[in-house]
Amino acid sequence: MKNKITFLALLCALLLATFQNSSAQTTVTIKPPLGALDDATVESQFPNGGNGSDIRELSMTWTCSSVLCHMVSYMNFDLSAVPSNAYISTAYLYLYADIPDAAISGQPTYGTDDAAWVRRVTQSWGENTITWNNQPASTTQNQATILQSTSAAQDYVVNVTALVQDMINNPSSSFGFTILEKNQTTYYNGFIFVSNDNPDTARAPKLVITYTIFNCTNLTLQPDSAVGIDAGVDSYFPTTVGYNSEEFVAGAWTHSGTPATIRSFINFDLSSIPSTATIQWAYLTLYNNPNSPWYVGNGTHSHMSGSDAGWVERIISPWQESVTWNNQPSVTTANQVALPQDTNSHQDYTANVTALVQEMINNPATSFGFRISLQTEQYYRALLFASSDHPNSNLHPKIGICYTDPGSVNDINGINSGITVYPNPASDEIRVVSSKFKVHSVDIYDLLGATILYRSLQGENKAVLDVRTLSAGIYFVAVKDENNNLVTRKLVIQH
Repeated sequence: MKNKITFLALLCALLLATFQNSSAQTTVTIKPPLGALDDATVESQFPNGGNGSDIRELSMTWTCSSVLCHMVSYMNFDLSAVPSNAYISTAYLYLYADIPDAAISGQPTYGTDDAAWVRRVTQSWGENTITWNNQPASTTQNQATILQSTSAAQDYVVNVTALVQDMINNPSSSFGFTILEKNQTTYYNGFIFVSNDNPDTARAPKLVITYTIFNCTNLTLQPDSAVGIDAGVDSYFPTTVGYNSEEFVAGAWTHSGTPATIRSFINFDLSSIPSTATIQWAYLTLYNNPNSPWYVGNGTHSHMSGSDAGWVERIISPWQESVTWNNQPSVTTANQVALPQDTNSHQDYTANVTALVQEMINNPATSFGFRISLQTEQYYRALLFASSDHPNSNLHPKIGICYTDPGSVNDINGINSGITVYPNPASDEIRVVSSKFKVHSVDIYDLLGATILYRSLQGENKAVLDVRTLSAGIYFVAVKDENNNLVTRKLVIQH
């Protein structure tokens, strides 16, 4: 009993240190005072008119003088209170039905097919200058849904976590939200919400964000032509060595009328990240190549014949820059990341590749970078990016990673134990290896100090434990040696 009590006390101390190192969550509520939020509605009926002072936010497919018309709303919250390195745990957009000012009395949420999109705006706009004809571009990446209404006066809390994370990661191409109907062909469907210009300030839109600043190690890699490893292959030239040019393309096109598919590969050097690291976040940024000769020769992405949405996938077999179409490496679809169709002909992309990088750290023997390809490899469509050989170094592919190292947590009793627990995070099994002494037993405890798994050993220096039955989360591995010394490691289980 004494050993268990001692362990629990030490476990609490370790937990306290762990949570202190991870920084507490912070919640901010962004609700500007009356008239202080940039918000507006644009209407197809008045293509050159603005409506930045409207007391309502409209997202509707309706009729205007018996003609089908549309209303789309915009709002831009000031996110300066959220640090640029924040990890967004949750973000919720609160929208309140404007009952007194509904198009149909008392029914501001109306119709049998009024579900809408919430998207990130990627171009600058102003509430006093925006019109239907000059409304800014937006992206479908991580778009959120406002569900079909179930009552005539429904308030909404919309999960916009991924959208806000994109805004924090890409401030230069983030200018708030747009709300538009999914169905833009069937009239009498729509939402009428209270705007920030409405005297009913209690029901004005607000954004509630909870974020964490991890006390982690930051790594940014943006290699140049001397160290960058990237290449492309073209099915029209199946044995030609992968081009080593400023291009980095995912495309499908024709050569003299013959269809061809183009894919690209990139491999960042992640060797400085410990094998026991937990990847808190990782973002891959690909910059449009304005010098590309493709399409019309000015670097514009193309979805001429259909969507140019792409995939980012983990490469699982070795390759070199001398790669060809015929010997291109294999990839896995596990944790693949979607690149949405472009909404701007010169759009840069930032993809959340956290899960892919974690897989690379966990499985270095089968991880050799990323492949970029189209989701539908049919001509004519292409995503055109700059490679590490581009003359403008600011356009080279870049990856930013924030990681913590559970394996580096000090032994509770302060000794240099030589204990290694890997892989960490784990999903199927863990290996406990001691380089300095014989192991008597291994215990796995949960956060409450309850024993989840126990293994008694006969003076061995290693053990393999099956952890497939453990739920995802944080645990502690307590290793006791033949002299009754206790060493503890933090363990992360991911499935």
